[in-house]
Amino acid sequence: MGQEINGFYCMIKPKHICLLWILFIFCSCNKDESEIITVVEPYVSEPLSTENLITSFVLVLNGNEELGVIDQATRLISFTTAGADILELQPKIEYSDKATISPLPNVEQNFEKEVAYTVLAENGDPNIYRVKVDNRPLSDANDILSFKVTLNNQIIEANIDNELKEISFNTGAIDISNISPIIEISEHAKIFPESEVSQNFNELNKYTVTAENGEKLEYKLVINKPKITSFRTAVGIFSNNPMLLYTGADMVVNGEFLDMDKEGSEIYLFDGQNKFPLTITDIQKTDQEFVTFHSLSFQIPRSIPSNPNYKIVYEASGLKAESEGLIDLISENAPNPISLNQTLYQKDDILELTGENLPEMIAIPSNGSLYLIAHSGNYDLIINEERTLLTLTLDNYFLFLSYYGRDDEEKSIILLGPNRRAGATIKAVFD
Repeated sequence: MGQEINGFYCMIKPKHICLLWILFIFCSCNKDESEIITVVEPYVSEPLSTENLITSFVLVLNGNEELGVIDQATRLISFTTAGADILELQPKIEYSDKATISPLPNVEQNFEKEVAYTVLAENGDPNIYRVKVDNRPLSDANDILSFKVTLNNQIIEANIDNELKEISFNTGAIDISNISPIIEISEHAKIFPESEVSQNFNELNKYTVTAENGEKLEYKLVINKPKITSFRTAVGIFSNNPMLLYTGADMVVNGEFLDMDKEGSEIYLFDGQNKFPLTITDIQKTDQEFVTFHSLSFQIPRSIPSNPNYKIVYEASGLKAESEGLIDLISENAPNPISLNQTLYQKDDILELTGENLPEMIAIPSNGSLYLIAHSGNYDLIINEERTLLTLTLDNYFLFLSYYGRDDEEKSIILLGPNRRAGATIKAVFD
């Protein structure tokens, strides 16, 4: 049996008819549709990460979370602290994604020594970090190093006595109710009241410095502190330290803020155990910008016992001032002038002095000078055997102020023992 297909006539056996028809339909359908091509690329795996950095490292130091300083160039993680317990600390660590770290962050470490942490990247590359904690001991320093106040637009540096724990400065009569001191203290320490905070120094009497380790130190605040600057006999100085004196000697003490009008004020000789009060007979006072100077006159009581180590001490309002120099004092056979034969002397008069234990030397001041007079070719000073009468011919013109064109003047004649030990004085008027 034959059949025409697409213009062709073919002889087809019956058993092939079905197969040819299916092929025809398939070819006819593909003839009008687009060809679909699927490309399958070969499989390539993702590269492993090379990141192996620590990006954050935290320790709890003294109760606070502290972030370490990371130096990525040297792989050093550093901490600076003081007085912390770092024997068993569990850090908080942030590090590269996909990396692993050893030892693990949840493992406690002793950071008193360097601790190494190894970070492995995903690809196995290692990176080693060193963790170093500089944990110094807490400081025990609690000193005041500098204390400055401004008075009348002037900066005054206070005196700091770290042995007595005392801050002192002078203000004189200046108002001290509103002063803001500038204070420097030991590193890491704290002070109360704080520096540069206004204070009423009429009421404030101390500052407290607390060291980093908690140790406290109090400094006493002293304003217008009394000070003995010098002492001498009423006529002059005849010996150095110690000053050689007899009881009965007339003395002058000079100093700052030796105010005898203060309640409870006193001045006395002190031998290290005993106080021997002195009675002030005259006070001279001079005010300057920040300081009040005093000159106090007194006579050493004849009842005070001999001692080579007396100091002069002033006390008032809980403050004390001691003389730096010593007084070597003798009470036995101390010279005691009683009277003179005249009240007014002129040139060539004879001075007659009666008394007890009279020495072989006297001193007479004149025109700014002090003349030491003893028996010699220049002076005919004579002492009787009983040492109760001293005579001297006043034939030296320089002892008389009339020679210098000045008026009469009362002078203090002082008695001097061996080694110019100064004793009592007696007054007379010289023409």
